[in-house]
Amino acid sequence: MRLLKSLVIITLYVWLPILAKISVDPDSINKVHLIVSNHLDVGFTNFSATVVNTYFDKYFAKARKAGEELAFENITYSWTTHSYLASLYLDCPPNMGLHCPNETERQAFESSVSESYIVFHGFPFNSQIEFYDESMFEFGLQLNRDTLNALHIPLDKQSIVISQRDVPGITKSVIPLLLQYNITAISLGTNDRSPPPAVPNNIFKWVSYNLSMLTIVHPGGYGGYDHLRDAVLIPGFDQALTYFYRGICTYIYIYKEQNRNIWNCSGTINIQQQQQQQQQQIQGDNAGPPDAIEVLNATWYLKGLFPNAEIVCSTYNDYVNALYAANEAMNGSLLDSLPTVTNEEMGDTWSYGASADPWKMAVFRIAMRHRSTYLENEEGSMYFYNFSRLLLKNGEHTFGGSTSRFLQNTTYQAWSNAQLQQVLNQSDVINFVNTWYEQRDWG
Repeated sequence: MRLLKSLVIITLYVWLPILAKISVDPDSINKVHLIVSNHLDVGFTNFSATVVNTYFDKYFAKARKAGEELAFENITYSWTTHSYLASLYLDCPPNMGLHCPNETERQAFESSVSESYIVFHGFPFNSQIEFYDESMFEFGLQLNRDTLNALHIPLDKQSIVISQRDVPGITKSVIPLLLQYNITAISLGTNDRSPPPAVPNNIFKWVSYNLSMLTIVHPGGYGGYDHLRDAVLIPGFDQALTYFYRGICTYIYIYKEQNRNIWNCSGTINIQQQQQQQQQQIQGDNAGPPDAIEVLNATWYLKGLFPNAEIVCSTYNDYVNALYAANEAMNGSLLDSLPTVTNEEMGDTWSYGASADPWKMAVFRIAMRHRSTYLENEEGSMYFYNFSRLLLKNGEHTFGGSTSRFLQNTTYQAWSNAQLQQVLNQSDVINFVNTWYEQRDWG
C-alpha cells in the first residue's frame, strides 16, 4: 500500500504540471523570457586553471561582442554566469595559473556588467550544498553579494534566484539562509542521468520551517526552449520562462522553404541535403555564451512556438519579478494556484560521491571545523576572507576530469586491475589523475 501511494504521488507530481502546461494556450503568452547561459564546471572538461582562463580570455569578451551586436538591432542580450569567476577576475590570485586581467580588460568586463551583457545568479557556482556547514554556505552567499557590490550592482538589482545545474537536488535546510540574503526562488536543472526529485515538474512553492521558496525544477537536463514541455507555463500568467543552456544539444539548421529546424540531443547527426545547411556541434560543459546569431535563431524558433509573444533575452530576476507583480495584481491568487510541497526533502543524491576522494573531503571537513572555531575572531581579516574563498571551492560539484574527455578509448576500457596497471604510466591517465590533484590544490 505504501509503494502504491508513493507511485501515485510521483505520477501526480510528474503529470499534473504537464497537463497544466497543456491547459495554457501558447497563443495566450505575451512575453517569453529566454535565459541564456552555459554550464560551469571548474575543471572536468580541462584543468581548472585552463577552464577559468577560457572564461577570462574568451567568454567575457564574446558575451560583450554579442551584446553590442544585438544592441544595434535593439535586441537585449544577457548571459547569466557565475560570480566565482567574477571574484577571481576582480581579485585575481597570482599563483593559481590564472591570466589576470590588465586595467583595460577589467574596465571592459565591468562595462559588460553595467550594460547587463553579463549577469549573475545568486550563488558563486553549481555546488553540492550539503557538503558545507552553515557558516561556509552563508559565506558563499556573502561572497556573491560582495562580488556584485564590487561591480557596483545595487542590492535591489542583485539576483533573487539561485541557479543549480547538474546536481540533482538541494536540501530544504538552505531555505532560511537563502531568504536572509533576499533569495526568494530556486531554479534547479538536474543531470539527465540521475533521477530527479519527485516534485512537480515545473514550478511550485516549497514550504519548510514555515517559510516559502518559489522553486522551478527541470528534470532530465539544464533546461531548453525547443519544446513546449521545457517552458515554465502557469495558467493565468501571460509570460513564460525558457532556457538556452549552451552545452546540451547538437543542433542542425536546415534552410529549406519552411525554415525547419532539426534537433538532436544525443550526438552529432549528418543529413545529406541539396539545400544549404549549417552544422554546429555544441561543445558541452563550459561551452561559453552563445553569439548573436545563436540568440537570433533561438528567438526565431520561440516565435514559432509562441506566435503572439515578445521574445526577450532575459534574466531570472525579470521573470520572477514579473510573476510577483502579476500575483500582487491578482491579490495573491496566482501563487496560491501553484502546487505546494510542504516539509519534504529533496537533498542532493550525489552526496554519496563524497567518498570519491576521501582525503580531500576529510581535510575539507577539518578545515571547516577550524574555520568555524576562529570565525568570530577573524571576521574582517582579508587573509581569512581569501582562505574562505579558496575553501569554498571544495563544495563546487567538480571532483576531477571527465573520463570521456581525458582518457583514450583503450584506457577507458581498462576495467580489471591488471589492465589498469598497464596503462597507469600513459600520458592521458597521468593528466587525468593530475586533474584530481589540482582539485585538492584549488580547495
